[in-house]
Amino acid sequence: SLTVLPVQILETPSSPTRTVTLLQAYIAEQKLDLVLQKATELGAAHIVVWQAEYSPHEISSERMTHKYERFVAIMRNACEQSG
Repeated sequence: SLTVLPVQILETPSSPTRTVTLLQAYIAEQKLDLVLQKATELGAAHIVVWQAEYSPHEISSERMTHKYERFVAIMRNACEQSG
């Protein structure tokens, strides 16, 4: 026999009540891409990537500019995926 349970529709808030800031040390590129994607999908308002003492290698400002553009594209796509 099939049991049907009533479903209650909940309204989602238009804006989050709290903001999340992620501080992430620079890690291997593919892993960082995944962290940025998932943090964006989960609703992180700010993501700060910094060069830690044990980060894989030091990044030049020119290279970081290129990576920044890539990071923005990854986060933009994640926003589109999560709505």
